[in-house]
Amino acid sequence: MRKRLLSFVLAVLMIASLLPAAVLAADIVDSGTCGAEGDGSNLTWMLDSKGALTIRGTGEMAHYGKNYRDACLRAPWPTDIKTVTIENGVTSIGGYAFYSCEELAAITIPDSVTSIGMSAFEDCESLAAITIPGGVTRISQNAFSSCWNLTDIVIPKSVTSIGVSAFYDCRKLTAIIIPGNVTSIGKRAFSGCDALKDIYYAGSEAQWTSAITDRGTVELGDDVTVHCNYPYDAHTFGGWTVVSAATCTVPGVEKRACTDAGCKETQSREIAALGHDWDWDHAVITKAATETEDGEETYTCTRCGGTRVERIPALTTESGTCGENLTWTLDSEKTLTVSGTGYMRFNGLNPVGPWGHGVKKAIIGEGVLSIDNCAFWECEDLESVQLPSTLKSIGDKAFQYCTSLKEITIPASVEEMNHPFINCESLQGFHVAADNPNYCDVNGVLMSKDQTKLYFYPLGRPDTSYTVPSTVQSIEYCSFAHSPMLKTVTIPSTVKTIDENAFMYSNHLEQVSLSTGLERIGTCAFAYCPELKTMTIPGSVEFDYEDWHDRDYCGASMFYECESLESVVFQEGVTSIPNAFYGAENLKTVSIPSTAESMDESFSSCVKLEAISVANGNANFCSVNGILFNKDRSELLVYPGGKAADSYRIPDTVTCIGGNAFSGCTRLKTISIPASVSGVGRWAFGGISLKEILVDEQNAAFCSTDGVLFDKGKTELIRYPAGKVATSYQIPGSVTSVSDGAFTYCCHLKTIAIPKGITKFTDWVFMYCDNLEDVYYTGTEAQWNAIEIGHANDALINATKHYNAEIHDFGAWTVTKAATCTETGLRTRACTDAGCSKVETAVIPALGHTEAVDAAKAATCTETGLTEGKHCSVCGAILTVQEKTDALGHSWDNGKVTKQPTETETGVKAFTCTRCGETKTEVIPALSHEHSYKAVVTAPTCTAKGYTTHTCACGDSYVDTYVDALGHAWDNGKVTKEPTETETGVKTFTCTRCGETKTEVIPATGVVDVTEMFTDVSHSWADDGIQYCVTHQLMSGIGNNLFGPKLTTTRAQIVQILYNLEGEPKVSGKTPFTDLTQDWYQDAVLWAYQTGVVAGTSSTTFEPDRPVTREQIAVILMEYVTRVLKLERTWKPADLSIFPDADSVSDWAKDALADAVALGLISGASNGGQTLLEPQGSATREQVATILMEFCKNVKK
Repeated sequence: MRKRLLSFVLAVLMIASLLPAAVLAADIVDSGTCGAEGDGSNLTWMLDSKGALTIRGTGEMAHYGKNYRDACLRAPWPTDIKTVTIENGVTSIGGYAFYSCEELAAITIPDSVTSIGMSAFEDCESLAAITIPGGVTRISQNAFSSCWNLTDIVIPKSVTSIGVSAFYDCRKLTAIIIPGNVTSIGKRAFSGCDALKDIYYAGSEAQWTSAITDRGTVELGDDVTVHCNYPYDAHTFGGWTVVSAATCTVPGVEKRACTDAGCKETQSREIAALGHDWDWDHAVITKAATETEDGEETYTCTRCGGTRVERIPALTTESGTCGENLTWTLDSEKTLTVSGTGYMRFNGLNPVGPWGHGVKKAIIGEGVLSIDNCAFWECEDLESVQLPSTLKSIGDKAFQYCTSLKEITIPASVEEMNHPFINCESLQGFHVAADNPNYCDVNGVLMSKDQTKLYFYPLGRPDTSYTVPSTVQSIEYCSFAHSPMLKTVTIPSTVKTIDENAFMYSNHLEQVSLSTGLERIGTCAFAYCPELKTMTIPGSVEFDYEDWHDRDYCGASMFYECESLESVVFQEGVTSIPNAFYGAENLKTVSIPSTAESMDESFSSCVKLEAISVANGNANFCSVNGILFNKDRSELLVYPGGKAADSYRIPDTVTCIGGNAFSGCTRLKTISIPASVSGVGRWAFGGISLKEILVDEQNAAFCSTDGVLFDKGKTELIRYPAGKVATSYQIPGSVTSVSDGAFTYCCHLKTIAIPKGITKFTDWVFMYCDNLEDVYYTGTEAQWNAIEIGHANDALINATKHYNAEIHDFGAWTVTKAATCTETGLRTRACTDAGCSKVETAVIPALGHTEAVDAAKAATCTETGLTEGKHCSVCGAILTVQEKTDALGHSWDNGKVTKQPTETETGVKAFTCTRCGETKTEVIPALSHEHSYKAVVTAPTCTAKGYTTHTCACGDSYVDTYVDALGHAWDNGKVTKEPTETETGVKTFTCTRCGETKTEVIPATGVVDVTEMFTDVSHSWADDGIQYCVTHQLMSGIGNNLFGPKLTTTRAQIVQILYNLEGEPKVSGKTPFTDLTQDWYQDAVLWAYQTGVVAGTSSTTFEPDRPVTREQIAVILMEYVTRVLKLERTWKPADLSIFPDADSVSDWAKDALADAVALGLISGASNGGQTLLEPQGSATREQVATILMEFCKNVKK
């Protein structure tokens, strides 16, 4: 695992090291994969903070679409990229790769690219120039459509065809050079290129005529000149250089030169005049208009400063008729007056009255009986309306989109209003005459007189919540539609009906509370409410299927395009589930009650739906792992599109797969159909991620070849999985019919081979096959033209046809190399036609990693946490590294005093961590006062220092005036055990001051032969020292008749030897050291610590097993001489400079080592003909024995 992680890190670093300097200069803000092979990792992309996109790797780029319904999801990078660099090794640009990247200004395409997909650069409005590399053979459909600023494009000689609408609406393209190899130019290739004047074609006029169907289909402008036989191959021109810039009125000129060696050929072309950019918003009135004379206003060009004068019409009054006995006038102030008697009527195609959209004030005179439909449609400046007391009706959409209208008064005479105020976004309230028998206003809301019908909620109100009054029984058509402010609406149990479109386009509506008692919810009632998150449908609601299908304004979807909707609960009592969720792309869970009896194909576009639950007791439906079946599980109705699994085997109980059952799937890759299935509904396998459909060999109705679903006889192709990444497919020769939607969303397909046995393509067979370029048909052109092709098959119709093609009938695939998580596999198949030896080889995409989550661990106050990680459960690769998160640290409260301080005692304050409950305390100082100290002198003893203690009555104290310990005053000693020839004796000394005793060993009278005692001591320079130390019991062997002369001496051993030498005096107390683990040296270390002979290596450690060096031995012995023996210095320190390595002696050891050399304890060691001190060399046991012998004989006599 560590190796894989290291490899990943190194790979990232290598990528970074190879990035262009421009990429490294900005921060990488996003990255990912975009390849077409396996899991897409053959190509990677990185986007920096400056909007520069870099694509690298080898092989083809994936194809994409406009949105999630186009099967191939949108390209992974954002559309606001500024530049694109595609590095060498990338072989294709995917379909829709840079669709609608309106800020893309420059792109670098390497020579390795051989194909540019459909709509790859469509709507790249900022792209001005592009060079197509020499390996590209086809410019696909819509490749550069609507590149408004494209002025220069280089088409290489390799290109043979230009697709449908390839340069559609390239408004600034003035000229284009087309190589003679181009033999096919699609319909509308240059349609909308308004500035195009010249096409230079390298082929002959006959070739040009052959390349286009006719002038009408290519749709060249009347002023476009085609120059045939243009010498394309003679020159290689560089880029255009502006010679003279165009101005508002004068065209400019630009030139380019041939880059061939020695050639001076140049070309020139005109740059169209820019035209004036008049500042229409800041006119200067130079002459005011009157009723009899026109006025004038002057506009200035923002580019050149030129001016133009426009006429202001005289302030005449417009007029006309708007009914049999009605007339209207519109004065210069845009005040409309309607006069006469009768009903308003006017004829015309425009959805507004004859006075137009400019009305600011409307006065409807007495006698007028009605306002006609759409009378003031989109009169956005209308601020005031005066209605007469004779008015009876206001027509449909009469004031729709009157966005400046804030208030309106409805007279008592009005009997009928047909939704006239939709989209009046500034309307803050209605005022209805109190004696109107049909309508009333309740706090400005328009209702029926009895307040049972709510007609319209004023859209200009600032409130974010509203509670419908309990008198209301019906919320009418569009009553809350287009509300810009409302977030929550509470609907009481009195409401029985919510009519069609009631809350449509309420952009901020988050919650609607529905109550039991509601009986009907109309079509599209909540359509386009993008913030609506949850919805509970009361059990009292009944859905009328016929009613739902009568209207198709929004696809009969109650929650159409409610893109934030995540959860829907149908309460007990609901009997039918409508097709209400098209476009609810974030819907995750649905709960179906036990009362549900019927269901439409309701969830086909819910691409994130994770589970459908069914209440216990439902007699018609059941749910297994979130998948919806009928009760006996014989029909699979809905497989939730958002389920995380990448494969699914349909249970053996299933005999029928419902229509659209798998249509919303965005993750599922493999479906296995058992032998039991005998029926498949329409569009059952529309899922965009599906790569293969497998069928049990025992199935009597269906079969599968290469993951494609057929009927058993292989005469009908039912579904080619949309997620297959192959760019070509050959329909088997046995197929005579293709099902509806069989290839829908197959955006990777570029070529398809079709047998002549197929005579009809029904509707939607090739819908959204946006990258289909070539069709190979085994029949003749006449036979193709006889095929009946249904609607929504534009991709098939627009593809280039190749007739009389040869098609092989291949057998089953054989896997020759299995795919792994990261590596592609290989498979082959052979043609089964008699005598044919053709074999096809295909790559098996890498399987991709199977993610397993490594759970996050929350940090605590004292322990670090971990972020969530991921690894592949198949190969173990780390996919997301778990990062450590810092411990939170305690969050102490303000504390509580648990003990109050006094003058003599400190107090205590306790603190508690608000996060984990741990506590701590702090001392509160005793209350301040003037100290009065009393001194007590403690006299020194033999072993302890003397000192003076100063104590205050409050308990405060301090110590000073230290006096050194006196040291023992030993007597001459007394032999307490006589030595013999074989045993040592003992001499006991008593301190005349404190009475403490010590003993010394009296050597045995005999002589110990250490060469016989120890097998590793054999007549060397160290024999005398070893014999002395063993005889005087200062040192002993290490076991097994061994002395270990060459072993190093540790800190614990040296203090034990000195402790033995001192006669093992009694000690009491303890050391501060925490690393003393063995009993044999405890007393010796305590004695050394208390006497100061040896200190610790830190305040809490002694390191007993650490070897001592030669200079450390010298320091320890001199400390023993000074602190324990208290000998006066009678010797002169040696001059260490006589030793070549004297400079290597540590500063702290120089004095002690000079004394040790002077006393003969340490002499130099011979090394390479030199005598060296080797101060940092480890002291061996034989060296220590020799030093101790010299020490005892010469120093401690």
